[in-house]
Amino acid sequence: MAVAGSRVRYRSMRRRSVWWLWPAAPLLLLVGSTLLIANAVPATVYERAWLSPKQLDAETTLLLMGGLFAMVAGALLAGLAERDPGARPQGAWPALSDEAMGVLRRVYPYLILLTLFGYAVWILNGLAKGLTMEDVQAVLTTPDNSKLPVKRKLETLPGITTLTQVAIVAAVVGVVIDLDRPSAPVRWAYRGVILLAAIRAMMLAERLAIAELLIPVMVLRAAALARRADRRTQIALRLAPVFGVFLLLIGFAASEYTRSWNWYSFHRDQSFVEFSSERLLGYYSTSHNNGAAMLKYGEEFADVPYYTTSFFWEIPPGSQIGGELPDDAADDRRELRQEFGNPEFNSPGGLAAVFADYGTIGGLVFWLALGILVGGLHLSFLHGRILGILLYPAFFVGFLELPRYLYWFQGRIVPAVVVSLAIAGHLAAKARRRLRWQALAGRRRPSPRLAR
Repeated sequence: MAVAGSRVRYRSMRRRSVWWLWPAAPLLLLVGSTLLIANAVPATVYERAWLSPKQLDAETTLLLMGGLFAMVAGALLAGLAERDPGARPQGAWPALSDEAMGVLRRVYPYLILLTLFGYAVWILNGLAKGLTMEDVQAVLTTPDNSKLPVKRKLETLPGITTLTQVAIVAAVVGVVIDLDRPSAPVRWAYRGVILLAAIRAMMLAERLAIAELLIPVMVLRAAALARRADRRTQIALRLAPVFGVFLLLIGFAASEYTRSWNWYSFHRDQSFVEFSSERLLGYYSTSHNNGAAMLKYGEEFADVPYYTTSFFWEIPPGSQIGGELPDDAADDRRELRQEFGNPEFNSPGGLAAVFADYGTIGGLVFWLALGILVGGLHLSFLHGRILGILLYPAFFVGFLELPRYLYWFQGRIVPAVVVSLAIAGHLAAKARRRLRWQALAGRRRPSPRLAR
């Protein structure tokens, strides 16, 4: 009977989670598979399809795979350290307290307004620089993304247009509020900022702008749906990555059709399906390949780590302290791509970036520590705690972008992290004050004997 009871509890726990939301799943299935595929692709394909000499070899692949396994090991260690799995919400998820939900509801309109303010300033600055409808129309006809006039005119204003990235936490908070108490105005508010991100992604050839909003929404919705007992829902959730691959192929092909295909259709003897599939493979394979070139021909050990601290050097006061460090790092990457790669495929490779900063031993230790961090955030997410709920969906984007670059250490995620930490810190401070008052009230209460 005890064994049967444990099996029931185990199955119940499985129904309350989604296998692909665990850190090890995207790390091994996406990052690991793309690395192995990139290593298996013949050198002739690199040179013909992507105009890049192949730098990725067995030795470099083994090193990068070691970093990946170190991160997975860290996430598993964090999972093993879970004290009380039974403390996870047993019913609806995330089941935040009324106090926490009250804070989220009060802060949500301000998150939306900050996002809209960032976009408004960005657009007005573009209009002041001469942005016209012809520039917008050129997006659909210019094959080279780097030559889009709209990119030059829609320049960012650090600290102001950065507010558009508050949309990440705004979408997360909006979904959490809607899960707790369905509300059409709340849904349409975060859908509005998602629409703005989609327009931005198309105008600036910035696919990540829409992905970093849609993926957190998907993560939250999937975690909430996992609590339902409906068998069809469970099957659909388990197969979601398969559908995700099809959506990726369709979305990528659609974007390439309006961009690169306009030029390559006259210069390549390929069908559009062959072209788009080969180009998607190229985005991942050349990223790992660029990382291998960086490890082979770049500095063996960085004097100042850049890739894992780029969020600091790109904005004040880091940009003032670092001086020319960001420009020097950009020049180094540009020289490597020009000599050993293709500037059109310019992603540095996320796995290699850590080793470029800290060397082999330091890189492995860094990946292990980062795995423990994301594993802890995932546990906080499973337990329905505010910090995990706010941060883990955004961190999940980093798993999917890791073949290309280190999303977690870019300036674009800083606003979401800062706002999330501020909300979690505010709630923690309120909880401490409440406990302090309760303790004081208990001391002041007279004992029953004295009362008599």
